[in-house]
Amino acid sequence: MKIPFYKASAIAIIAGLILVAMGWNMLLTLSRYNYQKGVNALDTERYDHALICLANAESFLPDLFVDLPVSRDFFRIYFARGQAMYHKATAAGDRLAEFELLEKSCADLKEAAALAPSSYRVAIWLAKVTARLELIFPHVHRDQENPYSALELYKTAAQLRPSGITVHYELLKYMSVRGITSGFDELAVKTVQIFPGAYAYLKKESFYTPALGEKIKEGVLKAAELEITPRTTYGVLSSIYRDEGDFDRAAFYYGESLRFSPSSNNYSHFLHLGWLFMKKGDMADAHAMYIKALKESGDVGAALNRIYSYYKNEDDLEGFMQLTVVIEDECHSSEELDLAMAKCRMDMELYGLARAILIRRSVEKPSAVVYGMLAEIALKEKDWDKMELAAQRATVFEPENSVYWKLFARALQNQRKFDSAEDAADRALDAAKSQKERAGILDQRAWIRWSAGDLDGALKDWQAVSAINPENPWFYYRISMACNRLGKDADAEDNARKALELKPDNETFIKWYGKMEKNLQK
Repeated sequence: MKIPFYKASAIAIIAGLILVAMGWNMLLTLSRYNYQKGVNALDTERYDHALICLANAESFLPDLFVDLPVSRDFFRIYFARGQAMYHKATAAGDRLAEFELLEKSCADLKEAAALAPSSYRVAIWLAKVTARLELIFPHVHRDQENPYSALELYKTAAQLRPSGITVHYELLKYMSVRGITSGFDELAVKTVQIFPGAYAYLKKESFYTPALGEKIKEGVLKAAELEITPRTTYGVLSSIYRDEGDFDRAAFYYGESLRFSPSSNNYSHFLHLGWLFMKKGDMADAHAMYIKALKESGDVGAALNRIYSYYKNEDDLEGFMQLTVVIEDECHSSEELDLAMAKCRMDMELYGLARAILIRRSVEKPSAVVYGMLAEIALKEKDWDKMELAAQRATVFEPENSVYWKLFARALQNQRKFDSAEDAADRALDAAKSQKERAGILDQRAWIRWSAGDLDGALKDWQAVSAINPENPWFYYRISMACNRLGKDADAEDNARKALELKPDNETFIKWYGKMEKNLQK
């Protein structure tokens, strides 16, 4: 049966449309596949690969697609490519190369902005890239008028995101760098009204001044009136008044901040409020907050150490001992409290009282910490026998702790038991967890070897330490001392010079280098 011509034409048209649609979908699929590869490469900082993939993604989309619904695909490609090009530019290492790449980045971002003029993210990126071009242009094209200005672009981004803290903060930094003062203070106030927590960052900026701080404070107070993020806002007001030394207001506002979202409160918040009460002289409320913090804390020892640091910074160790009486009444005695009391007595140089607390703990519950502290007391009193015994016991409880092996080695060294001291230092090295730790132990072992007359061994250790800490002049000085004793005059002079170069105003180094220089000239 012969198909009529009009039906055959319709079938042909439908088949053609199907083929076109299939081809279109295939192109879209290939484009989006390459786009995703490009984005993944961008996320993993493989910018060259990202640019290749994004170029491939664009190549699968004919220009006639740009006015179709898939223009969103063009937008995403241009936006991602602009970002990749920017990152490649900032890593170029050459100003001209950076400038040329930034121009390409700017061109892609402008294409993206034309396709999505309401996109805040594109607007902020375009402003960011333009700001960089504005900064570099005078260095690349001297004696030419700078065509770049990011100010209006930042303002556009801010209009698109009126509550966006990032764009307002970036605009502030831009205005500061460019020396734009008109509207600057008002923008800073608006920024903290949007997000009062920005105060913590603004006060660290080079453009922050006491006068600006006063205006910012007014902005935060306004945010408090409007009940904008009240927990954060009251906390920021507390920080402002704390920085001003007004601890009455600081304590009041911090207490107010804790009334909001109370489920978010933890022992650290109560410790801070206790410290603010302490600074304002309200010891009863301070004690109450410290007790509350200790009851809430999952680590009583850490909380006590923090409280103790408050009293130590205020040079009020007796005040801490008064607090321990309250703690014993409210929370009962504990190992953590006894150790804190012993530490306090040690810092007060009341070694007998500290020792009595620690001996009681060693009977009830012996531990490395207890014996380590007893060893430190013996060190203060220069009782090397007791120091040796206590430090050795500490190493039994914690053989993987280098601190106790170092104490043990020092006790042995002070008794001139050099072989045993070196063995203990070796164990400390085995237990060291970092290069910094190793450096301290190697220096200690070098002195042990020096005292024992093993100059080659001491020299080897100090050389190892200087390799870890090449900027510390004292190790070059000690290397020079060892070389001098070994008759290595050239090495002694060379290391004396290195020490002096690192600290040219040090009298010890000046005199020593002069002496080594004379030795070399003999």
